[in-house]
Amino acid sequence: MMKKIIILGLMLVCFLYSGCYTLPQSNTPVPAPSLEVTSVAQSEKMDFLGLCNDVSTLVPGSQEGYKNIFPGVTLREDVKGLIGQPDEISKFESGTWVKGMESWVYADFGIWMNPNTGKVDSINVNNPPKETTIYDVVKKYGCPNFVYALNQNEEFYGYYSSTILIYSAFGIRFDFNEFPMTRNSKLNSIIYYDPEKGEEILTEWDLVDVIGQAVPVQLVK
Repeated sequence: MMKKIIILGLMLVCFLYSGCYTLPQSNTPVPAPSLEVTSVAQSEKMDFLGLCNDVSTLVPGSQEGYKNIFPGVTLREDVKGLIGQPDEISKFESGTWVKGMESWVYADFGIWMNPNTGKVDSINVNNPPKETTIYDVVKKYGCPNFVYALNQNEEFYGYYSSTILIYSAFGIRFDFNEFPMTRNSKLNSIIYYDPEKGEEILTEWDLVDVIGQAVPVQLVK
């Protein structure tokens, strides 16, 4: 009898404090803690971002391209003359902004081609110099126009594990597979895009109005 009473007592404690059972699994994304995103950016780990104006050595200026190719400027027919024939060309028939776009694949980078304008839309460099750190980027380009923490986990909202820096005047996006970052965080990829798109590019990249996928990080000093 005493053993039954003890077991019933343990079951009651588990029920009251919800600490002894596993929640039922669901395919619906579960909100994960997304608190302290801004305060993390203000912590000692990322405080160097707030000093970007002080450490920058490059005066903000014009668009930067890749291998003499400039998104929004370079024509489709000129690309092959500059860098040769792509390894593969495919066309997207669905999606949001990529619908109708052509994907030109080269060894270590890819080009989005806009057949409507006949010009390069963007360039994705997946294998940039791995020794490049976020401090190197900030030192060269100064303060980014936008900083976002990204959620790469489809099962949880607000699970931020990577960071992007966007420089609107140069038309460059830098991706890092860390959040929060230190000044030694290594560069993962670069996207060159048409700076004339302005803040429209944020919508194209699903950085706004997408709950739990991206959150802006404020720079502080």
